[in-house]
Amino acid sequence: MSDIPLIKTFMVDDKCYFYDTNTNFTYRVSMVQYKAILELQKIGLGAFRQLEREDKAYNDVMMLITRGLLKPSPIETVIHPDTKHMSCFLKRGMRGLYLEVTKNCNFYCRYCKYASSNSITRGHENINMSWETAKASVDFLYEHSPDSSELIIAFCGGEPLLNFDLIVKVITYVNSIFQTKKIKYMLTINGSLLDDKIIEFFVQHEVGLTISLDGPEYIQNKHRKYYANGGDTYQDVMRKIQTIKRDYPEYFREEVKFNAVRLADESLAVIEQFFTDLGAKDAMIELADLGGIDYRNNVLDLDIINEKETVDPSSEMYKDHMEKFMSKTYLLKDWHHNGPCVPGLRRIYIATDGKLYPCEKVLHNDASLLGTLHDGIDLKKADEILNVGWLSSEDCKKCWGIRFCQSCVAHCVDGELEKMTSAQKKQICHINIRDMEIFLKSFVRANDSHDTSLYKECVVP
Repeated sequence: MSDIPLIKTFMVDDKCYFYDTNTNFTYRVSMVQYKAILELQKIGLGAFRQLEREDKAYNDVMMLITRGLLKPSPIETVIHPDTKHMSCFLKRGMRGLYLEVTKNCNFYCRYCKYASSNSITRGHENINMSWETAKASVDFLYEHSPDSSELIIAFCGGEPLLNFDLIVKVITYVNSIFQTKKIKYMLTINGSLLDDKIIEFFVQHEVGLTISLDGPEYIQNKHRKYYANGGDTYQDVMRKIQTIKRDYPEYFREEVKFNAVRLADESLAVIEQFFTDLGAKDAMIELADLGGIDYRNNVLDLDIINEKETVDPSSEMYKDHMEKFMSKTYLLKDWHHNGPCVPGLRRIYIATDGKLYPCEKVLHNDASLLGTLHDGIDLKKADEILNVGWLSSEDCKKCWGIRFCQSCVAHCVDGELEKMTSAQKKQICHINIRDMEIFLKSFVRANDSHDTSLYKECVVP
């Protein structure tokens, strides 16, 4: 096993730091200490100890080693800690049902992976989920959630409102059989099909709405057209939004959110100001990374990362990384990187044909298929998806960013081969590492002058 320390060394504004993965702390060190640590990284602990130098920097680093820092990775086996409990979780603890009520859509969005059919993804299809499949899906959740006190029922598409009648039947049925659980209903829509009847029903049942709206009129109409005639969509959608805001202000404040997809050349400030003016409490703005009609994957060049780039502390990425950063558990010999969740536990995605998938983000092919409503979840396949680290286990064991990783089956499937591959996983690993480096630099900029349990100045007597 390698004796190279499991750390990340980096500099910010002429200050020197290292992040120690084992202890999950970030430390600031002097320049001479930093150079000694770089030497340690290069030659390993055994060779470094044999140097037996007398200079202070060397002795400082040796003192840090005796304090439990700068240790190599203890990981021997890459295995997810929930593996041994997964069968029980899936039998009794399911918490969410995501129903693909239709594959159809009345919009044609430039960045949508379903905007045109190809060898990897389907196009929009005039296929709706039947009531028989929807009812069987609810029954499946009922049978597998006795230990869950709260449940989420979400309706997906396509454009879910194209099958609104089914949504009504499902909510009515759910309310009739789940007598003791708190149920939260959610759906993401483009907003164009809302009418008084639909809005009133959603208000009555406190349905959480996420409306896909990309921002000001010139941006929305550039991205999102009507499928039938290529017409603009902004004015129609905004009329429906203003109706909710005017007639049901409390519902608008509490239950309506927005999802905007931004392209790299569009101003984030302009889009954010648009949603502020709209009175949106919570608008999620993402950089487009979906293949579509005329856009390819938008991945930053890893060789030109802006060293001054800072992550907004209010951003979802920062919050997500901070949540992982708060864990002070020492790494163990059996460990798995962050990213995967127990497939089917927090949510089970059921397609129109009754096939089961881990979530709405995965490609619908055999690589991601968990099972069917008829046969249930294939536990062997669930194990493979949960323990996706098997694709890169040797790299994972020595990766300084294993606590922050975002990789799951959604990122690891080669769409053309329809299977998870190591090559596909390594692509997302590069992106994860880039994001983690940016986060660490943002973290020390935000906390260097503050007392925090996650950051320490390295003082060696």
